Amino acid sequence: MKIKFALLILLAVIITSCGDSNDDGARVLSETWELQSIEVNDFYDFNGDNDYTGNLTAELGCTGFDNYFLYSNGTGEEHITKSVAIYFDSQTSSVAGVCSDLSAPQVIDINWSQNNNQRTFTYQNFSATGTVVGNTLTFVDIDFPLYTDASLTAIEILIPATFTYQLVE
Repeated sequence: MKIKFALLILLAVIITSCGDSNDDGARVLSETWELQSIEVNDFYDFNGDNDYTGNLTAELGCTGFDNYFLYSNGTGEEHITKSVAIYFDSQTSSVAGVCSDLSAPQVIDINWSQNNNQRTFTYQNFSATGTVVGNTLTFVDIDFPLYTDASLTAIEILIPATFTYQLVE
């Protein structure tokens, strides 16, 4: 009788232990992507050194400030630690750029999905689909604001930009 009772207790423990281990929505980190470059189609001298390029982040020496952390449950976070902007400089009649630290890191919740080599990120009522080739994730033709002046308060136009991320291993 004691053996039957012990087996019954053991069976009850096993049954209650077999529930879904992710009941709390636990997230397991699946991928981390780090921004490598933001490039626009036209060439500008973003920092006034007479070097004209379309690579905004390289010209401003501003990389690695934007990371995506993707979790296995289809959620994720974008962590941003710097602000990058371009604007029309009326004094020089050219486009200039600025890269500055944020007073506090910005964390944006996202949802993501995968279809073959495509990653779609959805957040803040915006969706973008990028292509993964090897360890590189590229978003093409993302609208990037060109501000009217250095105050960065009014947008002149949106210009297409390519955002390139590297998989962090």
